[in-house]
Amino acid sequence: DKFQSKFEYELKIMTENSSVIFTGHRPLGYVSNHVPLVTRYITRRKEHLIITVAGKTFHTYGSSKLGLLSVSKIHPTDITAVTADSFLVYVAAGHEIYAWRRGTELQRIYSGHEASVHTMMAFGPKLISVDADSVLKVWDIKDGSEELQLTFSNDKTKVTSLCHPSTYLDKILVGSEQGHLQLWNIKSTKLIYTFEGWGSAVRCMEQAPAIDVIAIGLENGDIFVHNLKFDETVVKFSQDWGAVTCLTFRTDGNPVMISGSSAGHIACWDLEKRKLSHQMRSCHSGPVASVKCLQGEPVMVTNSKDNTLKEWIFDMSDGGGRQLRWREGHSSPPTR
Repeated sequence: DKFQSKFEYELKIMTENSSVIFTGHRPLGYVSNHVPLVTRYITRRKEHLIITVAGKTFHTYGSSKLGLLSVSKIHPTDITAVTADSFLVYVAAGHEIYAWRRGTELQRIYSGHEASVHTMMAFGPKLISVDADSVLKVWDIKDGSEELQLTFSNDKTKVTSLCHPSTYLDKILVGSEQGHLQLWNIKSTKLIYTFEGWGSAVRCMEQAPAIDVIAIGLENGDIFVHNLKFDETVVKFSQDWGAVTCLTFRTDGNPVMISGSSAGHIACWDLEKRKLSHQMRSCHSGPVASVKCLQGEPVMVTNSKDNTLKEWIFDMSDGGGRQLRWREGHSSPPTR
């Protein structure tokens, strides 16, 4: 009787409303796509949360076991960019940006872009986003208002990456497809300085542990560790595996920079000896979308469009890394 009445109730709901055949679902086996992952440290949990994108949803994993903690609601279109601060996760899908709390509670929608957003950065009480037309917008996170708009020309400065140099108040560094970099003050909306670049498109930028120093990864495989204050290159590295797709620095006391490549390999560079210390070949079967070292730990997480999320630990006798945990699904459609 109980099952009969439950079935009748569900049938009533289905006939009263519309068909439930197209309601949201969670497909199994999706772990990650080409969008770079984001990490946040949650003090209450005493662990890092890792956020990856799988089509129209994003997944939140705990770093201690790589267990899936939450799956977001389905967005109207595919997610193109994601960033986070200590309170919220910001997700760009189409022309809108959605701010989520705990991965499932929608707090606010930021509307105003006329093209799809491809780069975002949480910047204190501000959120900075750049769309495909190289229109940069600065949003107030709390009330959702648009504070500033900078319009770049794709012919002259097609924005590819953003970085906030540490201790540089109200300033952001903008990397371009044309190869040059621009330092902007977003409070006074003034261009402070233009760095000429090295004749190749900027693919990624990362703040070094040292103040004034930024690492810049280029399309041609070169990596420049550059001092912004004096506009001088501290050290240059070159990897032979195609474009530099991502960069990170170890923060556990080892002077090591790590770079990911479009061939799926990862390189570890010793900054004191100024040479390659380790190679980690075929970490992914696609380009390395993101590489992040967890704050204060000898642990690194990577993801790729081959549908994998991997965690690595640097505990080998020669200082190299080994695979610690991973989550993966099919990297291409199954055929049997």
